[in-house]
Amino acid sequence: MRTPRPFELDRATGQIIRPGSPIGLVRNLIVFASQYTVGVITAINAGDRALASIAGRAISGATAGYFIGSTIALLIAYRRKSAADV
Repeated sequence: MRTPRPFELDRATGQIIRPGSPIGLVRNLIVFASQYTVGVITAINAGDRALASIAGRAISGATAGYFIGSTIALLIAYRRKSAADV
């Protein structure tokens, strides 16, 4: 399991503080562009509708899995760090 980027934990509020990165923005733009492209192909070209629909579901599922996995990794790291700080 991939560990999240390093972060600081504010023990008073329980907030996670970590620096931003352009990688997340680029990743989200690529996902949006892929979904948009699949939607346009589905709307315009009836012959490729089935393939585009399958590709759209694959992109959506992979994206959801990535975000759920990164959330779980962040929660595990958060609990470890908060337990270590006590």
